[in-house]
Amino acid sequence: MISTANEQQRSANLDTSNGNQQLSKESSSKEDLFNYQDRVAFALNINQVGKILEFSPPTSLRSPPIAIKVMEPCDLSRTYWTGCEWTNNTRRLLPAPKSRALPSAPFKVLDAPYLRDDFYCSTLAYSPICQTLAVGLGNTLYTWSEDAGVHMMHDRPSQGVYLSSVAFSSVYGRKFILAGGRNDGSLVLQSTSDALPRFEVRQPFRVSCLSWRPACTLRPSKNPFNPEVPIQTEDLLVGDDTGTVYYYIVEWPMNWEVSRDNWPGSMYLVAKIVIHNQQVCGLSWSPTGRLFASGGNDNICCLFDVDDVLGENQVSRVSQDTSRTPLVRHGLPFRLQPTQTLRRSASPSFIRTIVEEDVDIRRVQTSGDSLRTLTNGCERHR
Repeated sequence: MISTANEQQRSANLDTSNGNQQLSKESSSKEDLFNYQDRVAFALNINQVGKILEFSPPTSLRSPPIAIKVMEPCDLSRTYWTGCEWTNNTRRLLPAPKSRALPSAPFKVLDAPYLRDDFYCSTLAYSPICQTLAVGLGNTLYTWSEDAGVHMMHDRPSQGVYLSSVAFSSVYGRKFILAGGRNDGSLVLQSTSDALPRFEVRQPFRVSCLSWRPACTLRPSKNPFNPEVPIQTEDLLVGDDTGTVYYYIVEWPMNWEVSRDNWPGSMYLVAKIVIHNQQVCGLSWSPTGRLFASGGNDNICCLFDVDDVLGENQVSRVSQDTSRTPLVRHGLPFRLQPTQTLRRSASPSFIRTIVEEDVDIRRVQTSGDSLRTLTNGCERHR
């Protein structure tokens, strides 16, 4: 009798153990199934919490079938698996910026005698890199900064001559090149760290506006000691009173490079755009520097693509005369439109390179092979 009772007890314990194992397997399989369903729902962007679908009421009895879409998850704080970590859709609120009280009165007042009251003159420019303000007062170019104060950059005692446009080079280039144009057609380029202008161009007519390209471009260097080495260059647009836009390329080495090579850089004209009937009032670039627009007093605004102006393929050629200083000339082919003409034209009279005050001025003629004249039809939009 005792052995029979023991066998019955062992049988009952075995049944209980098998039942517990079966329940454990079932719970584990259910948990795996739930995890699998959660991951499949997340991958398919299916909401498992929201039980209500959004319906749009029909506008008429003959309206097309109503589209049904799944609503966004109701519980944004629900944690889900992204494949590498657990996260949720809650957004962390950033602290609101502290309000800044701006005074109504200016914190600094600068004396600006002879500041020209002319709608067609833009004689103020600011560089956020060197935090310097440039202003043209009459025929004198000044700069002001919080640290250095007022500094006279360039002056030319000529009666009836005044600065008509001032502009700083691109922020990306970090060259601090200040361009100043005058009503007599003179255009000077000078860095804020230079005592004298490095380049001066004599334009045929009054300089009405200036604009630097906001991006730099890698081009073969014109340095005779490092020819054809890719170097960052700046692009400058110059508008005059006759409605012509001139496109210059400027290579501007640093001061220590000028001292090392005794070479101040290069500035050459590559395009001349005759598009307006009256003076150019404004020039502006797109943020990427791919497009630029010109506006004239003839109430016409034209949009240009730099690739169309300079050509899609820039071919570099070295002068065959090895006895002279090698120059890299750019042949810039481009496709002509039916209303577009191409012809060689005389460049602005000369470019003067000033190295030191007592050194003779070297004149560099702009090559006629690289100068292109574009007329109506070269713009993208008008």
